[in-house]
Amino acid sequence: MVLSNENVKFGYNAATGKYEDLMAAGIIDPTKLRLRRHSRCQSVLLLRSRNLSQFQQATQWTTQDMDTKRR
Repeated sequence: MVLSNENVKFGYNAATGKYEDLMAAGIIDPTKLRLRRHSRCQSVLLLRSRNLSQFQQATQWTTQDMDTKRR
């Protein structure tokens, strides 16, 4: 029933046991969804930047070790 409906806001309300427009019923709050999306994006970007800096440090240490071994 939900998949056949074109309205993306349409879904099952477990509290009432009915299929309805979840945004109109107040179950889906667009402001909360937007904030949650932004916080997830921030955490992903933070993880990526940490991984990049760790990778850069690791490759820097590796190249320094290789340079000292060659001498």
